[in-house]
Amino acid sequence: MKKRKLNQRRYRQGQEPAAQEDKLTEIPDEAMLEHIREMVSMIEGRRITLEEARELVKQRKEKRETTPP
Repeated sequence: MKKRKLNQRRYRQGQEPAAQEDKLTEIPDEAMLEHIREMVSMIEGRRITLEEARELVKQRKEKRETTPP
């Protein structure tokens, strides 16, 4: 179902759509961190630790906060 139709349905049912800021503040779960580790290892040719993956997520989040839309 298209996102617009889904949002219209939620609006008619009285549900508020999730705010973009709420999504950005969430800490990625272990599956997402593992996915980041695999992608970095594929691109850079080295394996990173979970701590390094968390640091990459943190840096990206800070960059998003400082970059204008």
